[in-house]
Amino acid sequence: MAAGMPGRFEGLGVNLTDPAEVFSVRVNPGVNRAYLDGTLRDDGRLHRATGVSGLAVYRGDQFPDDYIGDVFVPEVAGNVVARFTLAEHGMELKASQQLYPDAQWGKRDFLGSTDERFRPVDAMNGPDGALYIIDMYRGIIQDDYFLTEQLREQIFQRRLDSPLGLGRIWRVRHRDGNPGRAPIVLADAGETELVAALSHPNGWVRDTAQRLLLGRGGALTDALEAVARGERTVPALHAVWTLAGRGELRRDLVMQLAARPDRHRQVQALRAGSALLGADDLLALARDLSGAPEAVRVQLAFAMGRHNDDARVRGALAGLVDADGRSVYLRQAVVRAMRGREMRFLRELFDGERRQVAGEGNAALLRALAANAYRGLRGDVGSDQRAPPALRELLALAASRDGDRTWQQIAMLEGFADVTADEGFVPVPLAEAPPIFSDDSVGEASPLWSARLSGRRAFTWPGDVVAMGLQPLGPGQLRLVAKGKAFYPACAACHGEQGAGIEGLAPPLAGASWVTGPPEWLGRIILQGMTGPVEVKGEIFEGLMPPHGDVPELDDATLAGLMTFLRRSWGNRADPVSVDEVAAIRRASSERRTPWTARELEEVPYDRGFARFEGRYSLSFVTLTIEERPEGLFVSAPLYGGALLERLGESTFRASRAGESLQLEFVASGDGTIDSMILYRNGEKLNFSRKR
Repeated sequence: MAAGMPGRFEGLGVNLTDPAEVFSVRVNPGVNRAYLDGTLRDDGRLHRATGVSGLAVYRGDQFPDDYIGDVFVPEVAGNVVARFTLAEHGMELKASQQLYPDAQWGKRDFLGSTDERFRPVDAMNGPDGALYIIDMYRGIIQDDYFLTEQLREQIFQRRLDSPLGLGRIWRVRHRDGNPGRAPIVLADAGETELVAALSHPNGWVRDTAQRLLLGRGGALTDALEAVARGERTVPALHAVWTLAGRGELRRDLVMQLAARPDRHRQVQALRAGSALLGADDLLALARDLSGAPEAVRVQLAFAMGRHNDDARVRGALAGLVDADGRSVYLRQAVVRAMRGREMRFLRELFDGERRQVAGEGNAALLRALAANAYRGLRGDVGSDQRAPPALRELLALAASRDGDRTWQQIAMLEGFADVTADEGFVPVPLAEAPPIFSDDSVGEASPLWSARLSGRRAFTWPGDVVAMGLQPLGPGQLRLVAKGKAFYPACAACHGEQGAGIEGLAPPLAGASWVTGPPEWLGRIILQGMTGPVEVKGEIFEGLMPPHGDVPELDDATLAGLMTFLRRSWGNRADPVSVDEVAAIRRASSERRTPWTARELEEVPYDRGFARFEGRYSLSFVTLTIEERPEGLFVSAPLYGGALLERLGESTFRASRAGESLQLEFVASGDGTIDSMILYRNGEKLNFSRKR
């Protein structure tokens, strides 16, 4: 097996094309199998849908210097290994894919194969400085759950079902690098040699030396501190963490390195040695590092979290976000540092001497603090299901932010709304509706109204309509209901003061589907009347409901209020009806001169409110289609079939098929549009995104 020969290697059955003129591919001839765990990793997180396996940042010394720090990404489905160069932009890294010219394909990735069985799943740095690629070498990579009949046919036609058990490891080296250099053997090296190896240009050697030093005895503190204070940053970082692992990292060294104008050394010193620093140390650093790079200030904020019970430290943290409220990383570091002290921090932020400026950054800070404060206090709800006083104080604190500080109240309310998406969320029970949610002075057009509407879902109390799955009525709707309630005595003569009906005269309104069903039905019954037979709650009623469309007092506003009153009283849980809806019903039925029968009403077309849920929602390989059909809302997916959805709440549905029950929850954004859907299946919570 000669190196540098693109094409088919004897006995391997793989066709690897040379990715660039300066590269060759060499096979380790003694290895034809590789252990694979089957996971697809991206910085330690599982991302099975991406098709990306183990990543490797090149830290060797066999490639040219311009490859150091580049990321190599095996793409198992594309039969390639891609190369990305990284560029720092503040706290962020931006990756640029590097492609190479190719006579046949135009451009190609760092490493690729025309053999469909080439399945790179992991990449690693080697002790010789080369890059190693683990190849699963397998034709089929999908779970059979996702294989269609067409794919199965292709598999058998191209014989992709074999061979099996032939995974291999590829060694990729640079042509101009030293091809025969033996790896450094450190197992028998002395402590002095291991300390020196922390400065080796090959990251694998440095890592191994650090690992071995952690298990060695001897007096190495002075030698390691000398490396930590040295001119070269990378060896210094290894020395810092070696000292920390050996339990020999000292406060004086941490303070010295944290103040040194080397941001990498500053960050790692604070990360490794924050537990050695007291509040006074951190306050001194906060003063000295006010102009330090963002990454250093972020790490300083994390370190200060150990002392968040100190008012001086909280003040310094507030100063950090005052100085750079636009930094999302610094904000999140401060939020993390304030765990368990959010209430105190919020009060201090709202103190009269500190004036927060309205803006996206400060609003995001308050939103996150309010959410974490709620989560922490939520855990104090006792077995009697009583909310702790501090939680009621949190609500009162939010309510106090009015006038030109209303933006702060909105931010906190949005934080309460955020917690409702937590897994297993249960709203906090209160004895009664708190003033912030019972105040009817805020108009529906105000941003504060929508924020309160969202935030109140984190709480519940006796008679709470949100807990019943209903939309709370706004001030304008409440005024309409008052009109409808004033008109209702004209109806009570037949249907009873409590909507229970009068035996032999009129059916009940409480629990009647003709009342809680489509507004198009109830509106026509009131306007043009209804004649029996009609079934209400299992009982057949004959007789006539007289029309009221010509009653002068029953204008559109009063009718909308009456219908809403009927649909929200005596345990009825239906949506309110607007004046525009009533006007449309009146126009559509204006030619009707006789009372409606039950069958005629059932044939009246109506809007069931399903249109906003319709669309396609995707997760990985699976796409669910939601569509409205005559029988109701329907869900379907390729290969799995479909099912009719049963409505459980305002935006939750259940599908049952072949003995399996699924629950779907549609998630609305701030403007009410549906952007995503959560599917609950066998204890799993799957998040689907809506396709646009």
